[in-house]
Amino acid sequence: MAEANESGAGLDEVGLIRTIAERLKCRYETKPRYDEGIIGEKGHGPSLSEINGTPLDILVATVLSQATTDEKSLLAYRRLKDRFGDFARVAQADEEEITRLIGVCGLGSQKARHLKVIISALKRDADGLDPHLSFLKKLGKEEAFRYLCGIKGIGPKTAACVLLFGFDWPVFPVDTHIYRLLGRLGIIGEGTSRTAAQSKMNAIVPPDLVLSLHVNMIRHGRAICKSRKPKCAECPLLDLCPVGR
Repeated sequence: MAEANESGAGLDEVGLIRTIAERLKCRYETKPRYDEGIIGEKGHGPSLSEINGTPLDILVATVLSQATTDEKSLLAYRRLKDRFGDFARVAQADEEEITRLIGVCGLGSQKARHLKVIISALKRDADGLDPHLSFLKKLGKEEAFRYLCGIKGIGPKTAACVLLFGFDWPVFPVDTHIYRLLGRLGIIGEGTSRTAAQSKMNAIVPPDLVLSLHVNMIRHGRAICKSRKPKCAECPLLDLCPVGR
């Protein structure tokens, strides 16, 4: 391990974020797709461009993507969509049937239970299930985030993904790749929870950078700043990284 790099020491947090965002944009930027930000945390897999992309689609896809690969979460999504068509029907469906349909993506029983709870809550609170979840717009960003996090099975990352990709609201989700980058770059301290990390990012990331930075940090975590054997020599952030080698 090399000595800590100090090139970013003179930057305040917002300045550091802007520098990171600009460098990653130069390295990776194409038009961000919502599926790159939410589907799967263990691989690249196929595109979800075929998904209609309503806020409800994004919510279901994000729940299915937890702790699995892109290919498996997409297959589970397709099976669920093909079987029920309208996700509102999932609330009344047999939990064992849902588990069989989505079991390929892992944690099938837990995800099936959560999907039933989530969709039932949305149907109840919105007086029916609008796939665009229009009632959340009336709540506003902060209240909508709190509402979603209050439903069992929806955590801060999932709620943020729905608001960012479904409503174009500048809410920054922190996934496993971003969490790893934040730790290595010294933006969060050792022992910081993922929830606290997400809160911090939402406090310091300028709204105009939220979408591109989120997507590009995931790309960077997958391609360069990997959990094992990071490719530090290829990293455009090396001089900003206290642990870069």
